[in-house]
Amino acid sequence: MISRNAQQGVYRNRPTGTDVGRAERMRTMKQYKEIRKIRASALRQLCIDHNWYTAGDNDEYEHLLFDLAGHKENLSTADIIEIAADIMEHSELDDDCIIESVAFEVARIADVFFEEA
Repeated sequence: MISRNAQQGVYRNRPTGTDVGRAERMRTMKQYKEIRKIRASALRQLCIDHNWYTAGDNDEYEHLLFDLAGHKENLSTADIIEIAADIMEHSELDDDCIIESVAFEVARIADVFFEEA
């Protein structure tokens, strides 16, 4: 087998027997899925820390914290973008602020779990 460093002229062979059982392990390996959740309290703190959601009323803020985030079983990328868009819609942001930046901050506070599929 040629290593990643092959372009530099470094070649390495795998020791005999290192792949024994690998195919069997791969065949019997369990399948897992990633679960992302955002707690309403964490999203609230994020908004406070960044001075976001200053142009929304209580009903709109509750919608963000609970309907879009806190009560969702598993947040998808689309859900995170929806949260970011809602934050931007109800915030006074600099002109150079982009949705990707807000979405990145939202995604950073997500709790991530792995469970058997």
